[in-house]
Amino acid sequence: MNIAVLTFDSPDSACARYRVLAPLRHESVTVSWAVRSRGDNHAVNNDALLGADVILVQRFFPLDFTEQLLDACFNSGKPVIYDTDDLLQAIPEENPQHDLARRTMRTLDKIAHRFAAISVSTRALASTFKRRNSRVAVTPNRLDTTLWAPSEPRQEGTPVRILYAGTPTHSADLEILRAPLARLLEKYAEAVELTLFGCSSPSLESLPCVRFMPPTENYAAYVEAMNELSFDIGLAPLGDDPFNRAKSHVKWMEYAVRGIAGVFSDLPPYACVRHGRTGLLANSPRAWLDCLKTLIENPGARTRMALSAQEEVLSSHTVTDDTPGELLALCYELSGKNPDL
Repeated sequence: MNIAVLTFDSPDSACARYRVLAPLRHESVTVSWAVRSRGDNHAVNNDALLGADVILVQRFFPLDFTEQLLDACFNSGKPVIYDTDDLLQAIPEENPQHDLARRTMRTLDKIAHRFAAISVSTRALASTFKRRNSRVAVTPNRLDTTLWAPSEPRQEGTPVRILYAGTPTHSADLEILRAPLARLLEKYAEAVELTLFGCSSPSLESLPCVRFMPPTENYAAYVEAMNELSFDIGLAPLGDDPFNRAKSHVKWMEYAVRGIAGVFSDLPPYACVRHGRTGLLANSPRAWLDCLKTLIENPGARTRMALSAQEEVLSSHTVTDDTPGELLALCYELSGKNPDL
């Protein structure tokens, strides 16, 4: 099976890892990046497209200036799949990708019906795209066990280490926690330590016992850093809007595999979290503060939740060499090739 990928994302990006490389990793599969960056421009690898059994189009690739190339792909007779894990039409205006998403949606509105299938990460996304294409497949994000190293929960100690990990585009989500975290740090003083990894908050960074780690260059570097660090509690706030409601449970998986007990916004992406068993759910500043106090003051409960979440993630939410992702099965089905899985 040869799969050519049309995307502006680097193979080193988180999107490429979760949506392409991890779910398609199998000894019977060759994945080729059919677009490569050349400074400010991009070059198309025509050989990869000609030799492909399936063409996979990713996220922001459908644009006005790529329509001609996509038209050639549709006319090639090969199955062409569109894949995304974001509700592009609902990206907030403050998000730096907002304008790009609007341009992508203008093109998708014209061509979405031509794809052999549309692959999305959540049911919320599927319900949106079903209006544009009759074949929509939910291919969930799963953790790549070749990158992430499972870790036992950190043994009880002081200070309790709290982590917020997110890209700079999540500054509005982090703002949800500004007041509760400020109160928490005041209450527990040197008994807790907060790390902001990848997303800064000047108001929080000015407080004692808070440190900032800048974003990493790529996803592999982020995972490497996470594998070397040790935390007790992980935070995953999300603003309640259509864009966030369509997201997936990536942070729960990443915290869980590292033995971190998490507190998550009580929104659809974290419906997988069993409150009090595999994490805690919060829907107000007061609830966030109460959940954090519970985990800080009850290390035994913290450890039990972390272990339960890790067990569930490793048993049901990973891709391995023996169990590739649902996207690969979709590619085999549409290509008509016999899978050797």
